[in-house]
Amino acid sequence: MSSDTLYTVAVVLALVLLGLFVQSLAPTAEELCVAHPTWSAMDCQRISEGIIWLGMDAEQLQASWGRPADINRTVSAYGVREQWVYRYSSTTRYVYLEDGIVTSWQD
Repeated sequence: MSSDTLYTVAVVLALVLLGLFVQSLAPTAEELCVAHPTWSAMDCQRISEGIIWLGMDAEQLQASWGRPADINRTVSAYGVREQWVYRYSSTTRYVYLEDGIVTSWQD
């Protein structure tokens, strides 16, 4: 085998192992339900798959998507409104919460 071929094989193997490692860090639905007994099995499954939905709370959002890069907060007589900002390599996503509950998001 040439050195270029060996290098390519090594890079592919490293990426596969990295993917397996990162995947092993994400909690399973069962682990989430044990840690959060008030969450439904369906909610735990969706969170483990990185899904968000209207009506989920801030703790569930953070369990699903992780910590946001920024949180912009507005406090008024009508409650607390937050914009959670998630930045990825080529995109930014915004999730909006009112009094700790997801009310909308932008992709």
